[in-house]
Amino acid sequence: MKHSSTIARAARTLLLCACSQAGFAQTTLPISVAATGATGNASSSIVKGTPDLRWVVWHSAASDLVPGDTNGFEDVFRRDLWTGTTTRASLTTSGGEGDGNSRWARVSAEGRWIAFQSFATNLVAGDTNGVADVFVRDFVLATTTRVSTGPGAVQADGSSRYPMISRDG
Repeated sequence: MKHSSTIARAARTLLLCACSQAGFAQTTLPISVAATGATGNASSSIVKGTPDLRWVVWHSAASDLVPGDTNGFEDVFRRDLWTGTTTRASLTTSGGEGDGNSRWARVSAEGRWIAFQSFATNLVAGDTNGVADVFVRDFVLATTTRVSTGPGAVQADGSSRYPMISRDG
């Protein structure tokens, strides 16, 4: 069965409206909510999802979508619509918070990898170029890698933005 989806903004909560091709069923699911189902306390934007509509990613300034979000910056989140769990993607490999805004998330088809842009300088060691970079978070290995580098891991001398990711990461 093919699905179509629409993303809508209702106050501070992003909603996913999905219906079957035949139009027999329509479901509206909240996306930018905490594990408790509570609406986030700040704006959320730019949702992308997997083809099966299991995983969705977005960025938000809300500080109450996951426990311990105290950095005061926009972060990238991933929500499993099958289990109702929300996790943060814009983290260091050791789980630390970023020290700058992260946004423009994209998700691989199975939800394992999230590509995103970030102004944070502490997501990986050696990020000293002072511009936005593109990172990939691997949710299986719990690692964050900067991918906007040249040969020999040379840092970009200008901002990298609007990341894309293949279906298989």
